[in-house]
Amino acid sequence: MRPTLWAIDANLPITQIATMRERMGNTVAVNSVGLDAEGAHSSPRDMVSIATTLMQDPTFRTTVARTDARMNGQNFAATNKLLTSYEGATGVKTGHTTDAGYCLVGSATRGDRSVIVAVLGAFVGVTGKWRNPFVLPSRSLTFLVLSAFATGASWVCYFRALKVGEAAKVAPVDKLSVVLVAVFAVAFLGERPAAREWLGIGLVALGVLTLSFRR
Repeated sequence: MRPTLWAIDANLPITQIATMRERMGNTVAVNSVGLDAEGAHSSPRDMVSIATTLMQDPTFRTTVARTDARMNGQNFAATNKLLTSYEGATGVKTGHTTDAGYCLVGSATRGDRSVIVAVLGAFVGVTGKWRNPFVLPSRSLTFLVLSAFATGASWVCYFRALKVGEAAKVAPVDKLSVVLVAVFAVAFLGERPAAREWLGIGLVALGVLTLSFRR
C-alpha cells in the first residue's frame, strides 16, 4: 500500500530514529515527501509503529493535536476532523495521494487508555470495491446499522462473560458463531456445504462442547 509518509524530524534522537527504522520492516520511502513513486509502499502496522514512537515526543504531540495552524498570515484548519468531532482525539495525521487514496492515522486518549489506529484507503481502492455509502440503497443502510448495533451488543456480552466466567470456556463458546453462520447460510441463503465442510463445522461444534463442560 502507498500511504503518505511522514517526513522525519532531523532533530529527533538517533535512538528514536533507529527504533522506527527497525519497526518499519514493510515500508520503503522512495522520496522525502511521501508522494507516489515506483516501489514506495508501507503497511498499517508500520504506520501505527511510527506514530507510537513519534507520539512520545511532546512537541510532536502538541503539533498533531492542533485544530488549526497559521502560515503567511492565513489560518488553515486541520484536515483531521476527529480532532473536533471525537472526544479524546489527539492526532495524528491525514494523507492523500492518487495511488494511496485517503488515509488516516488517528489517536485518542480517554482516562489512562490511549489508542492509535491506521486506516489506509488503498485497501479498498486497489480491490475496486469502493462504493459511496451515501448512494447505497436504504435497505442496505438499514441492515448495516442493525449489524453495527448487533456487533456492539455482542462485544458487550462477550466482555461481560469474560468478567464473570473463565476465559478458557468463554472464548470457545464465542467461536460457536462459526457454526451458527453455517446454519444460517443453509437456512436463509440456500448454501449447500460439502461433506468435508460439514465435517469441519461439526468438529468446531464438538470442540466447543468439549471445552465448555465442567471439569
